[in-house]
Amino acid sequence: MGFLEAMEKIEPYIFQIEVPTRKVGFTTRLVWTGLILVLYLIMGYIPLYGIAREQGADPWAAMRIIIGGQQGSLLHLGIGPIVTGSLLVQLLAGSGLVRFDPASEYDRRMMQVATKLFTMALIIFSAVSTVFSGTLITEDIRARLIATVQLFLSSLLLLMMDEILQKGWGLGSGISLFILVGVAKEIWLECLSPLAHAPDGYMWGVLIFFFQKIFTLSNPFTDFFYRGAPNVPTLFQLFLTILFILMLLYLESVSINIPISHGRFRGFTRGFPIKLLYVSNIPVILTAAIFSNIIMIATFLSNTPLAETPLGDIIGRVQIVNNTYIPVSGLAKLVSAPRGIMHAIEEPFHALGYILILTLFSLGLSMVWLSVSGMDARSISTQLAESDIFLRGFRSTPSVIESKIAPYINTVALVGGLLIGLISGVGDVLGVLGGGMGVLLAVDIVQQYYQLILRETLETHPGLAKFLGG
Repeated sequence: MGFLEAMEKIEPYIFQIEVPTRKVGFTTRLVWTGLILVLYLIMGYIPLYGIAREQGADPWAAMRIIIGGQQGSLLHLGIGPIVTGSLLVQLLAGSGLVRFDPASEYDRRMMQVATKLFTMALIIFSAVSTVFSGTLITEDIRARLIATVQLFLSSLLLLMMDEILQKGWGLGSGISLFILVGVAKEIWLECLSPLAHAPDGYMWGVLIFFFQKIFTLSNPFTDFFYRGAPNVPTLFQLFLTILFILMLLYLESVSINIPISHGRFRGFTRGFPIKLLYVSNIPVILTAAIFSNIIMIATFLSNTPLAETPLGDIIGRVQIVNNTYIPVSGLAKLVSAPRGIMHAIEEPFHALGYILILTLFSLGLSMVWLSVSGMDARSISTQLAESDIFLRGFRSTPSVIESKIAPYINTVALVGGLLIGLISGVGDVLGVLGGGMGVLLAVDIVQQYYQLILRETLETHPGLAKFLGG
């Protein structure tokens, strides 16, 4: 019995969110999205049972922006297990260990079952290892067991919330929504937070700091690069973030158009666009999941005798410095970004190594995602041929179309994966507000939501299409 057949046996025992039998109205989908967002935010403020209010260092602090959640809350694990489960299944399909046809509805459904199964297993593993590794300060064994159950159930609820949106009851996907909320919250705190004073005596938020300097007739650019501590947001980081966003918006708009015609409509011609960032933000999300898991494993090993073994040397060790988990060796150190220009100056080889490994991971996962997501040249050419669309001047057969569009798709997947990895790494190292990964994902997610809402609005009010030139 093959892998997909085994998933078919398991399917009746895996929870499913039913697909709507008819198209859900835009207002209803917006309400569902809002309710899920509110529930997600509330879960981040509900503490786990038996967990000490004053927690120590957070081993996932560096990745919290991406994986979401709040230490010691129901969202302690964030979306890490969900993304990792999807990654493992995609790698199985991409490596050829599982025979998978993206065009087959049966294969896609069975892969969804496999993704849920892997995700639930990872949720259990993450919950147990997190609670019993000592990274959470618990009262007794009873509290640990209850906290483990809470983490499992809350992560399962996150998985269901994501599926509710993806099945068409809401807008977009839960994973994208949760990442966007985390990045937006971080940028808001770093720009406008009035709740803490920085070492320079001014408010923490860099925009408030800027106007405080102006109102006191001081030069706001005297502390342009440094405000007394490495983790305090600066004007340099703010300007860098603005440039970073503008560059990403430009790259998102870059595409090439392949002239196509329609067999049924004589004279119909248009361009088939292939965006430079063809694979979107998926490689960076998957890379973030891998990095967070490496740091989690290193944190777990550091509290065991395995830390002094060759395995500990390879995975790396983690130490608590100033109430912060700091990876000090191995892969864990390499995949943790030296955020801020001062850190990059102090550890240039670490900064370069981080950028390099992030770029390589993003590049590799971009090509893997291309082959398993139905975005490869063969899948696209089959879809075009079935729609009676062909390339002008060539026969309308899938093999001919594939031979012509494959160089374009493979090139943009390669270049796009390399670009988003490089841009994310440089942004992380230079200290972009919200992190290089975070801002890249947020910009792409905002654009996806903009296109989705625009499309829904035009379907509801078709008269706007003429007004907008559509």
